[in-house]
Amino acid sequence: MGKFKRIQIQVLALVLILSSIPWSTTESIAQGDIEAPTINKITYPEKITVGDPFQIKINATDDISGIKLAYVVITSPSGKQRLTKIDYSADSDGNYELLFDLGEYAEEGYWKITRIDLDDNAGNV
Repeated sequence: MGKFKRIQIQVLALVLILSSIPWSTTESIAQGDIEAPTINKITYPEKITVGDPFQIKINATDDISGIKLAYVVITSPSGKQRLTKIDYSADSDGNYELLFDLGEYAEEGYWKITRIDLDDNAGNV
């Protein structure tokens, strides 16, 4: 038997052996988290007195990775004063409670929530 025939037989044997191995053909697609958290409800007092602390409550959910933090900014009527709070600890129902205190020298009038950011554990805002 010639050298070429022996190589052909060895290659054919290798192909037969490899074809009998059960190779998995299932493909897997990674499921990334590309959706930002959703705010379900915001609760805050109707009237706030300068010098008295008050709470802003946020209920939120995230579809996959979970919420990492809630960031809230409130701004004075003139826009010249603002307070910010970050809360890293929601309860098991997705409720964040951010405690604010305008302080005795804060501007009087209607303070507005001017920014709310919810960051999830995948970095979506």
